[in-house]
Formats: sequence, C-alpha cells, structure tokens
Amino acid sequence: MQNLHSQKNGLKLFFLGIFILPLALNFALLNLEIPFHKIENAENTKTAASNKNQIKNSKEIELAKLLEAQITTDTENYDNIYKEDLTHCKSLSYQALQILPKNHAKQLKKITYMFDPEARRGYGGQTTIKIRCIEVTDEEFVGVFLHEMGHIVDTGLIQGSLVYGKSEFLDGRKAIYNNDSSLKFYQISWKNNITLKTKNSLHFISGYSKTDPFEDFAESYNSYVSQGSRFRTLAKNNVALAKKYAVLKKYFFNNKEYGEELDAYSYYKAQTRTYDTTILTYNLNLLLNSNNQL
Repeated sequence: MQNLHSQKNGLKLFFLGIFILPLALNFALLNLEIPFHKIENAENTKTAASNKNQIKNSKEIELAKLLEAQITTDTENYDNIYKEDLTHCKSLSYQALQILPKNHAKQLKKITYMFDPEARRGYGGQTTIKIRCIEVTDEEFVGVFLHEMGHIVDTGLIQGSLVYGKSEFLDGRKAIYNNDSSLKFYQISWKNNITLKTKNSLHFISGYSKTDPFEDFAESYNSYVSQGSRFRTLAKNNVALAKKYAVLKKYFFNNKEYGEELDAYSYYKAQTRTYDTTILTYNLNLLLNSNNQL
C-alpha cells in the first residue's frame, strides 16, 4: 500500500513538473538581466574584445622594438606605471617616421620621452627630439612630433656650404649659407632671422609661426604632413602660403603630398589662423596609413 501511494505521489510530481517547468523558463527569459540566449553572445564579444586588445598591444610592442632598433630612445621622470604609455608613444613615433621621406627619418638619432606633466610638450633640433609622453592625445603627440621633425630637417638635415657665403640669417650664432634650401622658405616672409617682411598674419600657417623663421618652418612642416588638405585650402587664398607650400613640396618632400585630395577643410575661414597647428584635429588614422617611406 505504501509503495502504491508513493508511486501515485511520484506521478503527481512528474506531471506537475512538466507543467511548471515551461512557465519557470519563460519567466526567467523575460526577467533575467541577461537573457539566456544572449549569454553566449556576450561571452563571445568579451573574448573578441580581449583578443583585439592583445593584438593591438602586441603590434605596439613590435613597432616600439622596431623604433629602438633604428633610433636610441631614453626617458625622463619615468616610472613603471607609464610602461604602456611609453610603448604607445614609441609606436606612434615609429608610425609617424614611416610616412616621412627616408632622409628625414634617418636624420633623427635619438628620442627622449618625458613623463613630467609640467614639461614642455617637445624640443627638437639637429638629430634629437625630446617629447612629452603623457597628458596629450594621440593626435597632439603626433602633431608635436612632426613639428619637432621639422626642426630636425631644417637645422640638421639641410646644410649649406661655406664657399657660397653667409646669408643674412643666423641660427643662434651659427651662419646659414646661401645655398641652404631652407632659405627659399625663410625669405618668403622674413628679412633675416629676427625681422619680418610683413606682420600680416594671413601670410603664416599659424600665430606661432611668426615667432621666427625656424618656427615658421616647423609649423608649416607639421601642417604640410598632418593637415595637407587644410594647408592647400589656405594656400589658395594667400600667395605667401602658396609659395611656402610649393617650396616644401619641391625641395623637401620630392612632390609627395599628404591628406585627402577632396577639399575636406574648405570650411576653414581663409581670413583666420590658429595659434598652434599641433592642437588642430585631423584624421590620424588616414595619415598613419599613408604610403610608408622608412
């Protein structure tokens, strides 16, 4: 009798379970924060994102090593907490060098990455660059790097000869000779390394360009590479800028041009100038995927 009673109770529980289970599942599907059918997709997405980050980090490490194989690198105020920042800055530096003419890139012998948030963003000349690696966006970092590369090319790579005589320009106490290609650029807006031919701001790519002919060159160099379309647009409306662009194109970049061919920056007002080209927005991904030169 007890066994028969137990069997009847078991059958009741079995049929009750069949009825309740679908209701319970339906409730769960409707009320759980992550529906059952999405859990697997969420896990796959998380794994894909993790793999993507690993690939990105691996690529940056590879590029950093390539940079160190060609150029001496150093740090100031470095701490291990900046390890990823340092790798990232090295990667950006290498990618920027890749898009420049080979002789420009090879003139650079040493880069020092600075980790003092109060430090100036960059210094450059002859064969070396010092650049701040923290508290700057990627676009700004590359902009500053290209500006300093302008100084490297201008004061280090391009050299005249004594036999051609001294020009009216001096780099500190160092004479600039008459066959120095940089003179073709300086003489568009400058009488010498101190005196402007005109104070008209529209003849300069930025406000900072009016500091001296060397900053004029470096700002224009950065603009030529990172903001080529903008430079071309402004040059259409100003004879001095058109001449500067033409000199850079012919004598420094062997006719290579950068930026979208479409007039992407036509909305810039031709009658205004920014103070500093290194803080302007531009398409960094497009720039770094230009034809490699290094």
